[in-house]
Amino acid sequence: MNIFLEIFMKPINWVCSFVFSIIAFLLLVFATVALSINLWLPRLAPLLVRNDSGFRLKIGESESNVFTLNFNFFDVILENNGHYPVSKFVDLKQFSTDLLFFSLFKKQVTVENFVLDLPQMTYVKSESGDVNVEEFLRSFFGKGKKSRVRAKEQEKAQRLDREFYFDHFLLHIGKIVVMDYTADPVKVSEIRLDYTLEMENVSAKLLEKKLLADLRSRGALFLMQSVFNSVKFPLNPEKIETAAGKFTEKIKGIAEKAKPTHR
Repeated sequence: MNIFLEIFMKPINWVCSFVFSIIAFLLLVFATVALSINLWLPRLAPLLVRNDSGFRLKIGESESNVFTLNFNFFDVILENNGHYPVSKFVDLKQFSTDLLFFSLFKKQVTVENFVLDLPQMTYVKSESGDVNVEEFLRSFFGKGKKSRVRAKEQEKAQRLDREFYFDHFLLHIGKIVVMDYTADPVKVSEIRLDYTLEMENVSAKLLEKKLLADLRSRGALFLMQSVFNSVKFPLNPEKIETAAGKFTEKIKGIAEKAKPTHR
């Protein structure tokens, strides 16, 4: 009986050893790749971006950690693809995001820290009417070559109805250079925003409302409009503007009625 059991168990032990060896090897590969992320990511990301959209990405420095979901990129330059007559697009001083791991399995995803320092952006509208901001975002979230896969992912995210919450949020935008090649001669203007938004313990929806209101007051709502044209968000800037206009008209009406009558 013992001999039979030993003969029977040998192949099972061999299979288990083989499976565990494969798992151990895969874990070792993952750990090696994760630990060397700061070496390969600045080289791999530009290739993926260029292959997907034609835009050229350069990452100066990466201080990221896969295990803690902490990603930090410094001195990032994004250049336009061949559809635009100028190469300048985005000069990014810092992009950092720190996700709370366990929140990824919950309805509310928590971003412990988010920093976006954008000294300059060049907003270009080509002769054909294409906008670099919209084309770049659509290549990842909208109507790019691989949009079917992304659309399915977006539908899945919408079904989950996830909410994003920021423990700390910091955004800085220096200036926006606008170049419109549909005009003759080319119309070039510069909007010096010097805009900083820093908030703590805030939801993504409240941030959207705040950004829309602030950029609208500074004459840069077109930037958010381009984002909304490319990525599906729960809020729509046109609806917000309409609602704000109606609210203003109501206030004016109340004020007019409240005026004293003179005889």
